[in-house]
Amino acid sequence: MNNLKITFLLSIIVGGIFGVISLVPFTAKFLTIILMTIISVPIIYWFKKEGFITDLNEKESLKTGTLIGIFSTLGFGIVFYPLVYILSIIFKMEYLGGFSVMVKLMSLPLALMFIIFICLISAIFNAFSALMYYYISESIKNMK
Repeated sequence: MNNLKITFLLSIIVGGIFGVISLVPFTAKFLTIILMTIISVPIIYWFKKEGFITDLNEKESLKTGTLIGIFSTLGFGIVFYPLVYILSIIFKMEYLGGFSVMVKLMSLPLALMFIIFICLISAIFNAFSALMYYYISESIKNMK
């Protein structure tokens, strides 16, 4: 249970940081792709280094990668979309290729469904990248 709390908090914080940094127009697409595909790899590496995960196996890597994908994308959406909406109101401009238009035109339930859908896609990609990290780290460990 302790690892779940740490995974939740760290993933939400990383997603929020990515959400704030993504307000810079040139970094938004790059950071979103990193967040949705491989953000689980450095977090699992840090967990392993700090001793939160003692024995990493296939099941643990898939589970942790999935949770990191969901929570980090959820944190990103909670921070990024409201900030984009506020900036579009303040500066009277359409920001980041239609994100503000999308947020303005969506109702709250539709926006939540969109964020949940993106979280599920991110969970799948991050679970796969966590599994690849496990296989690569195990093959390197076996070669030594």
